[in-house]
Amino acid sequence: MIKKIGILILVLAIPAVLALSSWQSSRFDQLEREVGRLEDQQGTWLESNKRHIAGISTLLSVERIDRLAQEGALLVRVPSERIIQVEIAQGRNVE
Repeated sequence: MIKKIGILILVLAIPAVLALSSWQSSRFDQLEREVGRLEDQQGTWLESNKRHIAGISTLLSVERIDRLAQEGALLVRVPSERIIQVEIAQGRNVE
């Protein structure tokens, strides 16, 4: 009787192991496709970020700001000897 139960368990375990192996294999393939898709998306985002950073660098360039100030607002650069810096001390009473 015990021998028959052991054979029955073995007979049922083999298809179960094969089914689990098949499920694991299909799950692995699914996850591998998902990782590939995410890697492609990451590459696209990295390229987009590089373009945005280059655009920001261009917009913040000193030459561009000088050109906009001179052409658009008709501003002129003040020589450094005409600039006066004033420092105000905080929290002190000046007498």
